[in-house]
Amino acid sequence: ELKGWALVELEPGASKRVTIALGERAFSYFNVKTNAWEIEGGSYELRVGASCVDIRLTAAVEVVGTSAPNPYEGKDLSAYETGKVTSVSDAQFAALLGRTIPPAQAPLDRNLTFRDLNRGRSPLLWLVYAVLTGLYRGSIKKGKPNLNVAFIYNMPLRAIPKMGAPLSNWFVDALVLEVKGIWLVGLALALVLWVVTGTFHWWLCLCGLILAAIAAVVGLVSNVGFAAKVK
Repeated sequence: ELKGWALVELEPGASKRVTIALGERAFSYFNVKTNAWEIEGGSYELRVGASCVDIRLTAAVEVVGTSAPNPYEGKDLSAYETGKVTSVSDAQFAALLGRTIPPAQAPLDRNLTFRDLNRGRSPLLWLVYAVLTGLYRGSIKKGKPNLNVAFIYNMPLRAIPKMGAPLSNWFVDALVLEVKGIWLVGLALALVLWVVTGTFHWWLCLCGLILAAIAAVVGLVSNVGFAAKVK
């Protein structure tokens, strides 16, 4: 770990003494068991160099520890203890994390963001994802990011009721059903809730139900491919 540095200007062939002070915090770590900064006693190797791959000097120092209990006692964390952090197994990372590693596939729930709608099973929401992604990437490419689009692009579904629209968490749950591939039920429920709130007229609801029926047919076909891909 980088614990200190100094920048000096030298003429060709010149030299200069540089002092980098290392206090207690340089040898400290946060102990989750004592909820405080502790020092692990023992021998430490100090390395001085122009970079991490250009070490010029080394020295060993003995440091007295605070004798705090090891919060990871009894757990296999050999990769961390030996500094081989590129060889950490899932089991060791889970032991350090204190819980099971989350699955690589994002769960289809209220926490799903608009930028992850392509992970769902709804053709209609795939279209929403495509439009938002195109707007977001287009603004980035122009060098003038659209902050409004970026905000929505990274916003989770659960935040929709907080955007000032007359929509509740029931509407969010309806969208989650749509994301999960329950096309007719999800979209129809969402449209019914819109009508109840007075946001849309009946004819728009009818159009929405027709679209939902079409999406159901397309979605049922696409879900077969999605299920095969997951397996």
